[in-house]
Amino acid sequence: MSAFSRVKKLESSPIVSVHLWYDRPITGLPHVVLVGCQGQWLFNRGQVAAGEYYVQVVISAARRLREAGHEEIQQRIVAEGGDPLTSTPEEYAKDIDREETKWGTLVRKLNLKVE
Repeated sequence: MSAFSRVKKLESSPIVSVHLWYDRPITGLPHVVLVGCQGQWLFNRGQVAAGEYYVQVVISAARRLREAGHEEIQQRIVAEGGDPLTSTPEEYAKDIDREETKWGTLVRKLNLKVE
């Protein structure tokens, strides 16, 4: 059996990219992982013209969106991701510290343990 004999069994998986332009930067980070959102990655493509800032949101394994049209997908992404949580690495570090404090307190209070 050759090393590539199972390649025929691989299934395709659609990837969707939503391209958005804003009149101001929405993040100073080069890319952002979007947790709990339909979009999974946001790539900051930067300023492309005066007053025009380009971002790309990527959705992997997008089978669930096959029947949706371009406008519907764009509306879903814009509705869930218009307000970025952080814009600098320093602000992100502060967010992580707040989350660790919040969840660490709960874990200790409930005496939760990793199994």
